[in-house]
Amino acid sequence: MKQREIKQGENKEDLSLVVKRFSVWLSYWDSNNDENIIQMEAWKEMLDEQELLELSRAIEKMIFHMKSTKLHLLLAKEDLKNSV
Repeated sequence: MKQREIKQGENKEDLSLVVKRFSVWLSYWDSNNDENIIQMEAWKEMLDEQELLELSRAIEKMIFHMKSTKLHLLLAKEDLKNSV
């Protein structure tokens, strides 16, 4: 990702602060997503044991999308790193 030009009246320190804050949020979202995946996998296992297969499949789909989200969070982190 190419670095964005600073516009007239815009402060480079302000832009740097935004990037730092966004970086912190990306790390938080990634960590939270990891925890949620672990919890969802435990729920799926419990649902399988109880033979609640429709619910288990729904959870499985959620896990798939959460793992996809993890990939996109990592890509965003990489883009952020390359933009500074």
